[in-house]
Amino acid sequence: MDRKEYVHRLVQCIADRRITVEVCFTSNFQTIPAMKTLRDHPFGKMRESRLSVTLCTDNRLVSRTTVSREIGLAVEAFGLEPRELGDLLVYGVEA
Repeated sequence: MDRKEYVHRLVQCIADRRITVEVCFTSNFQTIPAMKTLRDHPFGKMRESRLSVTLCTDNRLVSRTTVSREIGLAVEAFGLEPRELGDLLVYGVEA
């Protein structure tokens, strides 16, 4: 199985099981050299694939961020509407 097919099957498995994926923009940006801007983050593709995603901080002290900042980054980089943002936060609480 090639990489693209593997990723597709993995995404489908996560979506089918409604597994919520925590997204930590600041931490990911600090640890993934290939990500030049937040728009490069797979968050957009995750949402297009209808994955259940939520926002978190990973490690607030190491990353020097807050949930409020992570929310602001998501809204700015991905143009989230209030309803979309509300859904993300509810997914996090429910998960």
